[in-house]
Amino acid sequence: MERMEGRAERSSLLVFGAALILLVGSLLAGNGYRWGAIALLALACAPWRALPANSLGLITALFCAWLFINAVLITPVYAAEGMYLPLILFGGFASIATRDRESSVWLFCAGVALLSILVLVGLLQYFFGFWHLSLNPVRAAATFVTPNTFATAINLFLLPLAALYLAGRGSAKIYALALWLFAGLVATQSRAGLIAFLAGLLFIAACIGTAALWRGRNSVLRLFAGWIAVWFAFDAVTIMLAGIDGSSGSLPSWDRWQKTNADSGFRTKIYAATFDLIFDRPFAGAGANMFNPLIDRLKDETFRDSSIPFAHSDYLQVWLEYGAAGLVLLITLVVVALMLAWRSARRNPDDPMPLACGAALASCFAHAAVDFPLYVPFTLMIAGAYLGALAACAGDGERLNAARTREIDRMGQAVAVRMNWLVAIVALAWLSQPVLADLASAEAVAELRAGRADGGLYWASVARRLEPRNVVHYWAEAVIWRDQAEASGDRGFAVRADALFSEGIRVNPYEIASYVELARMHRQHSSLFERPRTPQEILGWTSKALELRPDSLLTHAEHARALAFAGRVGEARRMVAGMMAWHPEAKLTRELAAELLPAD
Repeated sequence: MERMEGRAERSSLLVFGAALILLVGSLLAGNGYRWGAIALLALACAPWRALPANSLGLITALFCAWLFINAVLITPVYAAEGMYLPLILFGGFASIATRDRESSVWLFCAGVALLSILVLVGLLQYFFGFWHLSLNPVRAAATFVTPNTFATAINLFLLPLAALYLAGRGSAKIYALALWLFAGLVATQSRAGLIAFLAGLLFIAACIGTAALWRGRNSVLRLFAGWIAVWFAFDAVTIMLAGIDGSSGSLPSWDRWQKTNADSGFRTKIYAATFDLIFDRPFAGAGANMFNPLIDRLKDETFRDSSIPFAHSDYLQVWLEYGAAGLVLLITLVVVALMLAWRSARRNPDDPMPLACGAALASCFAHAAVDFPLYVPFTLMIAGAYLGALAACAGDGERLNAARTREIDRMGQAVAVRMNWLVAIVALAWLSQPVLADLASAEAVAELRAGRADGGLYWASVARRLEPRNVVHYWAEAVIWRDQAEASGDRGFAVRADALFSEGIRVNPYEIASYVELARMHRQHSSLFERPRTPQEILGWTSKALELRPDSLLTHAEHARALAFAGRVGEARRMVAGMMAWHPEAKLTRELAAELLPAD
């Protein structure tokens, strides 16, 4: 018994460690933190107990499998996160679905403690300008890139606390924590977060029922009165601090929320552009990771200088990238999860687990309609954990469990366990390749800085072989070969660079860097090639890059130079004049103007 309890404690620590890695990873680039979290979640499932055989487990597995297969085999644009995101969701689900309730409760308490600390950081950011990570100085984001993501994370723990309190299991500690997390939600000034919060409350009310809420009206009034008091206290502190530093700050009331969230037009245009892209391939989808490459061609001039990595609606982005099948699976997952939580809560009101899980998921899925919580690793893992806890509450379905039992009996229990371990080890080794490729790339950079070009080429080629669908590795190795060709005049080096740039285009035809570098190399160093490319071929590359990224200054500059190289100087000058009106302060624009525009 003690051995089993120790194993459960270690598994819980692994799950909490995975959450911490994903949280810290919101500050980091690269693939290491995502892979590390997946490895911890896989280990937390040991000794590989069977997942709950019910409809929620089945639809979660199908949704994750479709996202993973699309990212590995279907999409024309490879990105490691396309593989990692469904595995993080399923890892969060499996690591909680296979453990006892006590461990799940401990993990929830640890999560509340973690978010309580993040709320403190957020309040310090809001009131004192402490450690802001983004360019928005008036909204709390804690360690997240955006305040809206912070709001999602808060709601994932605030709504379960509210559910526990309103279901009659309230205590002074739960009440205080609910007020504290609500203060953090106010500090984010996220309208989407507030909408998600209200959606979670509506779900709680639907589960508890009007009669039960009326009987417990004292708790309801106490909780809502506390939240209102927190909001007024928040306003009072804002006014006081504005008076101390002499600023003319306004109340963080609805009027201020309107000002700090004045992006409805921005999002409406993103949604319109996303729908245009969806209807190009409404059934098959464009493929995982395709939103960003495609949206760049349709961006409105009002946000042409903005980077838009997400559609700000997970449902639209899943439809665009994963097709009708992905959207249907996601909506089915939402409906099955919330219906299961509602039925379980109504059937057994003494069990708070389904109500708490359903409230958290209702807020997350509502927020996903106007933001991207399902594309953020930390919030995705927490949502998966709630799905796993809910599936564990539901238990095994008779038919699914019978089918699983027959399959295990046919294979043999011992063989099944060994197969699980073998598959897990092989999968983790395969998934580690992007991380190893990142390390090889870093080593290549270190070698180049030390002046060892041969070492840089070696490690760059290692990175390319480890991650053969990542265009960045082709570009990096090609640049080294090109630089060596320019320095030595060796035509063989130039041919190697040309081949790698061309292969990069084949691997990822939506990345502009390979087109631009090919055009630049053949325009500036045509003598390095036995058959130099014609000006028309060079213009073909820059035209393609301009089609893919019409808002890129670099692409405009290279296309203007290609036009001049082809003898179309008038067109090149008109293009430079347009760049001067667009970004006159940019160094690239000034250099191009001095190069191509006539002197006054």
